[in-house]
Amino acid sequence: MLPVYSGKVYPDSNDHRERTTDLDDYQLMDSMSGKPFQSNYETELGSPNMRSNISKKNVAEIDMARDGKHEDPLENFASTTTMHGVSFYYNSKSKPIKAFWIILLVGMGAMLTYQVVDRIVAYFDYETNTSIIQEFVVEMPFPAVTICTFNRFYMESQASPLIDAIHVFNQLITPTNVGRNGIRNHRPNLSEVADLLDSELNIRRLLRKHGFYLTGKVMPRCVFKYEDCSSEDFSEVLSWMGVCHTFNADNVSKIQNIPGAGNGLSVTLNVQLDGITEEPVFGLRDAGLRIQVHQRGETPDVGSLGMSIPVGRKASIEVTRQDFNLMYKPWGICDPSNENLKFFPVYTLNNCLQECYTNAVIDRCGCYIFTQYWAEEYGRQCTMSEMQDCAYEYLIHVQRTHSADICNCTVPCSHSDFHSTISYATFPNPPTTGALAKIWEIPETEASQNVVEFDLYFKAMSYSKLTQSKKIDESSLLSDIGGQLGLWLGMSIITAVEIVQFCARKVCRCGKTKKT
Repeated sequence: MLPVYSGKVYPDSNDHRERTTDLDDYQLMDSMSGKPFQSNYETELGSPNMRSNISKKNVAEIDMARDGKHEDPLENFASTTTMHGVSFYYNSKSKPIKAFWIILLVGMGAMLTYQVVDRIVAYFDYETNTSIIQEFVVEMPFPAVTICTFNRFYMESQASPLIDAIHVFNQLITPTNVGRNGIRNHRPNLSEVADLLDSELNIRRLLRKHGFYLTGKVMPRCVFKYEDCSSEDFSEVLSWMGVCHTFNADNVSKIQNIPGAGNGLSVTLNVQLDGITEEPVFGLRDAGLRIQVHQRGETPDVGSLGMSIPVGRKASIEVTRQDFNLMYKPWGICDPSNENLKFFPVYTLNNCLQECYTNAVIDRCGCYIFTQYWAEEYGRQCTMSEMQDCAYEYLIHVQRTHSADICNCTVPCSHSDFHSTISYATFPNPPTTGALAKIWEIPETEASQNVVEFDLYFKAMSYSKLTQSKKIDESSLLSDIGGQLGLWLGMSIITAVEIVQFCARKVCRCGKTKKT
């Protein structure tokens, strides 16, 4: 009698046994005696004879059959995944319904791809949002204020033998003169004035001796917040406009806590027009004051960025402050990694440009110009001959040809700008003219022609704050992508893990099949 398995005949079998269809406990029956041959299939499979006739693949199938698992990774994934729609497609028996779900899944996948790519492209556009708010405060740090006059050297007598030397200096250090090739067309003869000065023709030494200084007669009145101030509250600055003076340049900042006129800095100055020594053609041809309001720690550029106040006038200067917090590259134009300067402790755009110009002059001419005093520890000062032959004309060339990009200078990521509104009134009135004439010991007519006054103050105890931020930051990008995944296919990070697990199991299964 042939062995029987689940009612089917297996003629190729060598053993006359019968197996029941109970997969939990295989009963091997002898067809002749009808007695159980073996009660446990594992014992049978453990027999060397049986193992030799059953392949590893068959053993795996029998193990799966015993456990009740006909495991298919795709079926398992389709029935357990959190991705919407996959189970409906896989489990459906109707072809139209399967077609509907496959079209829907493909369409949703296409929309998901489009939206995700759009969000990623938008992120790499590096766009920013800009917010401007008005901050109201109890007090505000006062800005730095730099004052210059249009007369660089003061001489009591126009008959002084130094006048010729001063005229030579005027020709060399006036940018408008150098800019139109004045040095080449009207080259001064330094040998003619060499006997009047030291052998180096040191213009810095001459400025310190005959420059603009805030003595008692020059500055009869200085008041900050109803308290007297003096020349000790100013710091000396050298520029092509001569000796200038900066108020509030010290480490301890002065504070204004009440807005309006009279609550800031008020100064009266005598510009001493009778001591003007400017060269008539190639010198400065204005009269009065030039004033610049700027950030503390920034090198002033009064000649280019200042405001002019004529003689016989009082200027009321209202100041407003604006703070900037800008984005770094590639979202913005600032670069915090580049905000370290060799010559200056504070990074500003003007300080960076001045350092660039100074390095260019030192590299080309081997010395620095007297106005570039910040490089004193890194080189030597140019003599007048070196200024005439190389330094000053090359400086003007560099200023015209070297933009901020060439100098690798960017706007600071955080800085303050001060905007000024200026108005004028005639000053002084007749009684004040008489009082000033007594102080200066000059005629009243001369006093009215020499006096200049300004009142500089914050208009309000508030400032505007401009802040840039990423239009799409990393968190927003992840949120956008997560929202698109959930909207179109109901996917999440867990779904991604499920897909990875499914792919891994498929790979492992293929590997086992190849080995078998």
